[in-house]
Amino acid sequence: MSLTGVAALIAAVSFAVLAGAGVYLAVRFTRVLGDAATLVRDTRSDQQALFARANTAVDRANAQLDLTEAATASVGELGTAMTELAGQASALAGVGRTVAGAVVGGPLGRAAAVAYGVRHAVGVRTGARQRRPLAGQVVAGPELPPAQPPAQSAASPAPRQQRQQRQQRRRAGAAR
Repeated sequence: MSLTGVAALIAAVSFAVLAGAGVYLAVRFTRVLGDAATLVRDTRSDQQALFARANTAVDRANAQLDLTEAATASVGELGTAMTELAGQASALAGVGRTVAGAVVGGPLGRAAAVAYGVRHAVGVRTGARQRRPLAGQVVAGPELPPAQPPAQSAASPAPRQQRQQRQQRRRAGAAR
């Protein structure tokens, strides 16, 4: 073999190695591109599912906002109705004050007060009603004794029972 034959053989082997490496790299690159295409397809289908769920969530939120809008409108109407009712109540209160002032401050009120006073005085005079002493104690000197809380004994009834007893006495007195 001559020197040109050896050089041609080396060039042919080098070309074959380079061609084999190129084919190997092309096959690997094709596989990588196929995997990338599969990944893009999967991602695209996942995105479509994600967008579908997001659209569903937005639709649900819009429905809730519509309900909230209706409730807000109802509350606004309620506020208007309450304002109107308050105006009517204040107008009635003014009429009630006028009527009450005319009754209490007028001749009818005075007559009722005199009748009550006479009835009470006659009741005290005849003994049907007794004068009740005011609760407390008589102070002998110029200085007041220090305030002490009332002691609750086991024999004294509870405040609620006392209140009920007073109410019963009042009812009995009013029934006479």
